[in-house]
Amino acid sequence: MKNKILLLLIIFTSFFTILPNNVFAQSDELLFETNSQTAKIGDTLEVSVLLNLQSTESNTITLDIEYDITTLEVQDLDTNNSVYDSSVEENYSGGHIHVTRFMSPGTSFQGKGEILKVRFKVLKSSQTDISFGDETLVLDTSTNKIEVTEKVLTLNSEVRDNKASDVVNQTDKPNLFVIVLSAIFISVIVAALYFLFVRKRNHLQNRVNS
Repeated sequence: MKNKILLLLIIFTSFFTILPNNVFAQSDELLFETNSQTAKIGDTLEVSVLLNLQSTESNTITLDIEYDITTLEVQDLDTNNSVYDSSVEENYSGGHIHVTRFMSPGTSFQGKGEILKVRFKVLKSSQTDISFGDETLVLDTSTNKIEVTEKVLTLNSEVRDNKASDVVNQTDKPNLFVIVLSAIFISVIVAALYFLFVRKRNHLQNRVNS
């Protein structure tokens, strides 16, 4: 019985070992955070654009931020606290904000930090999204594209959450597979230990009876 339990442990441990790294690893992501829970007509709303980069290093980023010009009006773009040193593009028009920033030669960024802060004037109290457009691009130090999960910030008469809501994407949902597998693993180990206990108890009782 002990050998069977040991075999089960080896099988389950090996299975977890060969699972893809992205099952457990935190994904790289671009997201929004805002300074206020309310967004009334005439208010100024500050929205920070953050990069959470854990898998590799980056030295160049291009942001394409989409917003509804009938609901929000850009007042200012602030890169004073940006983790990237310099800009080659900072403009906004027609519901798009375009910003390209890069690091000084020999330097790079990894971790979580602010890229840009946008100040919007609220024109209308209706639901609206601030999202990343198709031209958004994060590059590593070898100019390869880094795959990142892009978040959407949804506003209406109130900011429903001062952090970004997830884009509907399989990678953003709780990993049900891992949860179920973990539950099965624990159940098997508990059952095996229980049967081992029962067998040992019966063996002791037989010895006493004999």
